[in-house]
Amino acid sequence: MGKMPLMAAAAAAAALLAAVVALTAAEASLVEHTFVVRQMHMQHLCKDTLVTLVNGQFPGPAIEATEGDTVVVHVVNQSPYGITIHWHGVKQRLNCWADGAGMVTQCPIQPNATFSYRFNLTGQEGTLWWHSHVSSLRATLYGVIIIRPKSGAYPFRKPDMDVPIIIGEWWHKDLTEVDKAYLNSNDNDPAAATINGKLGDLSNCSGKAEDSYVLEVEPGKTYLLRLVNAALYSEYYFKVAGHSFTVVASDANYLTPFSTDVVAVAPGETMDVLMVADAPPCRTYHMVALAIEAPEPDPQLPLYIARGLVRYKNIECDGGDQGAVMPEMPDHHDTTTTFYFHGNLTGAAPGHPLLPQVRGHVDERLYIALGQGSVCRGNRTSCKRGGSSESMLVAYMNNASFHLPDKVALLEARYRGDASLSTVEELPSRPPRAFNYTDPALIPVAPGGKEEAIEPTRKATTERRFRYNATVEVVFQSTAMMQSDSNPMHLHGHDFFVLAQGHGNYDAARDARSYNLVDPPVKNTVHVPRLGWAAIRFVADNPGSWFLHCHFEYHIAPGMATVVVVENGPTPETTLPPPPTDLTKCCCLEAEDSYVLEVEPSKTYLLRLVNAALYSEYYFKVAGHSFTVVASDANYLTPFSTDVVAVAPGETMDVLMVADAPPCRTYHMVALAIEAPEPDPQLPLYLSRGLVSYKNINVSGVDCRGQQGAMMPEMPDHHDTTTTFYFHGNLTGGAPEHPLLPRVRGPVDERLYITLGQGSVCRGNTTSCKRGGSSESMLVAYMNNVSFHLPDKVALLEARYRGDASLSTVEELPSRPPRAFNYTDPALIPVAPGGKEEAIEPTRKATTKRRSGTTPRWRWCSRARP
Repeated sequence: MGKMPLMAAAAAAAALLAAVVALTAAEASLVEHTFVVRQMHMQHLCKDTLVTLVNGQFPGPAIEATEGDTVVVHVVNQSPYGITIHWHGVKQRLNCWADGAGMVTQCPIQPNATFSYRFNLTGQEGTLWWHSHVSSLRATLYGVIIIRPKSGAYPFRKPDMDVPIIIGEWWHKDLTEVDKAYLNSNDNDPAAATINGKLGDLSNCSGKAEDSYVLEVEPGKTYLLRLVNAALYSEYYFKVAGHSFTVVASDANYLTPFSTDVVAVAPGETMDVLMVADAPPCRTYHMVALAIEAPEPDPQLPLYIARGLVRYKNIECDGGDQGAVMPEMPDHHDTTTTFYFHGNLTGAAPGHPLLPQVRGHVDERLYIALGQGSVCRGNRTSCKRGGSSESMLVAYMNNASFHLPDKVALLEARYRGDASLSTVEELPSRPPRAFNYTDPALIPVAPGGKEEAIEPTRKATTERRFRYNATVEVVFQSTAMMQSDSNPMHLHGHDFFVLAQGHGNYDAARDARSYNLVDPPVKNTVHVPRLGWAAIRFVADNPGSWFLHCHFEYHIAPGMATVVVVENGPTPETTLPPPPTDLTKCCCLEAEDSYVLEVEPSKTYLLRLVNAALYSEYYFKVAGHSFTVVASDANYLTPFSTDVVAVAPGETMDVLMVADAPPCRTYHMVALAIEAPEPDPQLPLYLSRGLVSYKNINVSGVDCRGQQGAMMPEMPDHHDTTTTFYFHGNLTGGAPEHPLLPRVRGPVDERLYITLGQGSVCRGNTTSCKRGGSSESMLVAYMNNVSFHLPDKVALLEARYRGDASLSTVEELPSRPPRAFNYTDPALIPVAPGGKEEAIEPTRKATTKRRSGTTPRWRWCSRARP
């Protein structure tokens, strides 16, 4: 992976690093961004949550470009997680290496590393988006991609303004644990819905409403709303009171325009709609995003609804505020409106260049059943099903639940002929067993239920291989297996034609006659209706390994996915180039073992903390627990309570911890390295996690199955040096009184004032040299401007005992620094030629000592310079 100075990149990102280098009005441009991925705290619904963001923004930065532009995004990963960024809907022609699908096209970008994505937007106009493609982190790592026509002309009335509207979710939970929880529990829900990162006034904290997104409009103007559903969990209905829409595009492909007052947008989809500001301007109007869900007996989610406002500006109104108008929304269980909305999409003229080919001969046909099943835990071959704790819930395509590799990304393995491919299986063309896929009796999960005989599933890494330029037809069949949700199916690297959709089980003899081969919509994400089917065709003309998956996170995480492999064509122009030289490596993908402390409820544990690190002071916390500090460096202290301990290198801290948290959860213990902020040189972010796990739980009536993942503590910022200052300032001695305390309260025989800092000495024993970071000088650390030099022939103690002549070179450590200056002046921190520190940094090397009498009383006063 390519390395770049992390803090230089971060500083540039803080200045909105989105450099657009225009060549000419008629030529393509280079659109360049730097994405700094890091954690920060955000507060919603009365809770402070640690989230992972790009450049501190939620949603993340918009990428705005023109058709034909080249985009370069430098990703600087300062988070503790492996990250990839997927450019959702970007075709990545002969550029599969930049697709950003974790462990499919690349290994994740490791913490404290960088990687640059480069891709071209030729032949694409409209709205796409980007998001993380590792675990559930895309819940906060996402943003819009706007591609405008090079000519400036649209196949519809040119809007007065573009307005991205991103529907998402707010999560309180540790997103890295969310995927794991899908396998164990249905109790794994977001906290709220969002519009452009705002929860809206229907969400409140102790009676105080959350902020709403506000769109200010001018009467008579036309707005192009670029809708993106970035949610993990739900399809959404979108309406604006008093206004209607004209749907003009979806997934960066133009449509035959049609009018509607409600838009349905599934996870992964984009919809471009025109809205004319033609309502009475002296009122405000709610825009509403309402989550859709399947009715019972499907498991039921909370009702997710986010509200924003449309407000008219540059107007004069008489009378008082009449309140915002609320649109009449469909019922949240209404899956019919979305069915007909998606069925109303047709492609725009002129015809797509690939349409003649997909109207002709079909080379391969797949019928893929989408559903949920179970596998036995612990690699057993048989187990109880029907919701038993012996089995684990998974999702599948044709009864195979996709398993991501953990050592080599599939694309790289295929390119290099890696032996790991021997375990990859072919996705079957049809389900291994035919049944009534849409039978509602299969939805409930219970011992002895109808689904129990059908739910056994297998885990496998699957793919389906196609020759270059093959025409492929896929019929996706939603099933009722253990739930009856719709399925937004997304194919990377290709657009496809949506030929038809229907309810019930697909019947080729009947349903193929309904195919729209005249003007089908072109999409990259197809809404497969609840208890129904959708048929698509595409031309496999882009060599590479392309992920095909459902965009519901609770489907993709448990395995509703496969990989489409497109072979190289016959010419260099139809062959995937080699990988970039800085392609990410899977050096650390498999999680290292964690230290696990098993505790019993109500028992007290003495944690004896030792900081043996060479480099860093650390904060230490355990989620859900607090400490009583009782000793340090083998000396008792006056006990005090805290939820965070600071321990410097060489220190020990003894703290009591009572196991008094809810015992059915596990709790992360975290050690976080502390460092001085810039302009000090910056280290990588060092963070280690262990677990506190409860054992011997015997609580009557408590069922610990299906509990949530490990709880993460809220840590101080790694640049926070104030918390450690007050923590150490809070240490006081414990009783009984120390026997030497009366002496140190009395007269002081000697006093030292020792400054601690860094300086430089000239290389090669020269007496003068350049400083300020020059190669002529060497960095050293000192006490009172003397950098200690260890003897190399006789140990000092032995030399002193024997009166060795080598002691003649030992010098007395000065009582004070040789030169007084403003020791804590921040201007002394940067090291550069001509810097303020340059005149002060000359230091000398010496073996020093400070000799005392028999029983002196010392007082030390040390001052660290920056």
